[in-house]
Amino acid sequence: MRIYIITLGFIICFVVTALSPPYAGEDVEEIRRKLEKISAILVRATIEDDLDTVMSYYIDDVITMPAYSPMLKGKEALRKRQEDSRKKGHSIDSLNFTIVDIHSCENIVYEIGLYAISMTIPGRARPFADKGKYVTIWEIQEDGSFKIKAEIWNSDINPWMSDD
Repeated sequence: MRIYIITLGFIICFVVTALSPPYAGEDVEEIRRKLEKISAILVRATIEDDLDTVMSYYIDDVITMPAYSPMLKGKEALRKRQEDSRKKGHSIDSLNFTIVDIHSCENIVYEIGLYAISMTIPGRARPFADKGKYVTIWEIQEDGSFKIKAEIWNSDINPWMSDD
């Protein structure tokens, strides 16, 4: 009998989750439009080196997992990384995000996408270009705003493979 009740509980939970709207009645396309608007703001702020605007879209205990770098925990660690990069003379020339898929549950939105970036790095003869994929986990705040809870990105360019 206990197995029956547990199984029934899982089935009910699955059905309720599957039939629930993505978030508070918002459909996926409405969430996509909001994320595209935020993306445009973040791209502009990144290119213009407006770190305060960029950081305003992260929760305080964000987890960031950049490619080829250690995981960062907390908004201040992320801010320090960005400031250190700026001090080294790195600058973003272009940045583009393309949303491929969105999933949501309660107040969490999972964004899966592709990126392309070009940046100037002192000592390099030409800008460094990269492209890859990312996952961003957004937390919808009580006021309806979206903030980044966790993010990870990985390059499609394998630095250990030659162009031969």
